[in-house]
Amino acid sequence: MKARQAIQKLTAYPVSPFSRKGKIRLDLNESTRGCSPAVLKAISNISPEELNAYPDYGELLTQLSAYYQINEDQILLTNGADDGIRAVMQTFVEANDTVVLAHPTFGMIPIHARVVGASLHEVPYSMDLQFPVDGYLKALASAPTLVTIVRPDSPTGALISRESFCQIMEKAGNAIVLLDETYHHFCGESFVDLLSVYPNLLILQSFSKAWGLAGLRLGVVMGNPALITEIRKVNPPFSANTLAVKAARATLNDTSFLQQVVEDVAVQKQYLLKKMVQLNLKAVDTSANFILVKVGDSAREVQEQLLERKILVKSLDSIPLLRGYLRVAIGTREELDIFLQALQEILPPEALLFDMDGVLVDVSCSYREAIRKTASYFLGREVSVEEVENYKRKVGYNNDWDATETIIRENGGIASREDIIDHFQRLYLGNSWDGLIREEKWLADNSLLKGLAQRFKLGIVTGRPREEALFVLRLNKVLELFETVICMEDVPGRGKPHPDGI
Repeated sequence: MKARQAIQKLTAYPVSPFSRKGKIRLDLNESTRGCSPAVLKAISNISPEELNAYPDYGELLTQLSAYYQINEDQILLTNGADDGIRAVMQTFVEANDTVVLAHPTFGMIPIHARVVGASLHEVPYSMDLQFPVDGYLKALASAPTLVTIVRPDSPTGALISRESFCQIMEKAGNAIVLLDETYHHFCGESFVDLLSVYPNLLILQSFSKAWGLAGLRLGVVMGNPALITEIRKVNPPFSANTLAVKAARATLNDTSFLQQVVEDVAVQKQYLLKKMVQLNLKAVDTSANFILVKVGDSAREVQEQLLERKILVKSLDSIPLLRGYLRVAIGTREELDIFLQALQEILPPEALLFDMDGVLVDVSCSYREAIRKTASYFLGREVSVEEVENYKRKVGYNNDWDATETIIRENGGIASREDIIDHFQRLYLGNSWDGLIREEKWLADNSLLKGLAQRFKLGIVTGRPREEALFVLRLNKVLELFETVICMEDVPGRGKPHPDGI
């Protein structure tokens, strides 16, 4: 037995194979702020009769009519917004009819279009992620049966303006236009008022996002009564369940809760965007309740590592235009702080910074020996290796000239700093770079450095004079691997461990 060919070609909408309970859910753009307390009270008071009887929609339709300022016969309840898309497709789209949609957009739109055998006219987004108005206007020339627009769109978060939307409506001709306003609360505007202007307009809204009722699955399709009558023919008579109906009635009476959610999402979104700047990550603001964060080639790996920490986000790597991005819903401040802390722990560093002495280069026979021999010269006695090491371990003696000067003075020697440096440098550099500098042993594995340079920016922060640092790097054929070399001259008077070099 086989499914229809159209079904065989489909890939099911991805649903998490594991329980999301107890995790920080920033992946599906649900509200993690809960629902109105009025909803919990209403559901807790449900009677046995309400559960064993089919749902009654009359009172909810009356409420929705007053809320939207439209007639009851312009409203159809569905089992979530996804079900509303299905019902519209089944009602108006024949096999091989053209459906216009953005690419990318909400994944259930192309799925339901393909189920009915439609021909998809996908209007691509450009790199700026602005809604592709011009592409839509051109697509209307193909005389489509259905035009779909999501406002704000997902996953791009793009927002078509009222003016541009009306421009599309004016040129839509006989095509039905389905406007998905699932995220409209977060952009602060609905086009429900345009239902009285355009008889071919259908508007879809949901109780899943700002209202916080995703688990109860309730959508609303609104439009011309003639269109709603036709959709009702393919829609199950009781597609919205009793609990969803009771919850919707309760939450419609508590619009102050909705406003609190919308306002907090706006505040926390700005907080998260600022944190992305601090982390030096590119973030795309949206008109919805999520942002896009570019983490690069490691997007899927970052998603998996966040999951290990019980934090859910959505990787957009499967969408070529958004490859490297994560979609992150705007949770509560507490949830975002946990996410941010985890992200900092997971993300690969922007750059790898190396010290030179003792890390890339063994200086025990060069700089250390220059200290020992210079101190011995001015003290008139042999200074031991142990003496030199004791001073170098002390805080404040990273600079070898300072360490040498201190050894001499604390042991009764008399010499000017200029003479000390001059003698030190003659020992270290020799006559023509043939001094102790030639005794230095290169410690790093160059093949490892080359591999790291392909993945990260490499830099050096050293207390060496620039001329000496570059000589050693050239000598060991690695200078080109380091994008930045910070030396003594770059932070005068503020050498390590002062952080200015970094």
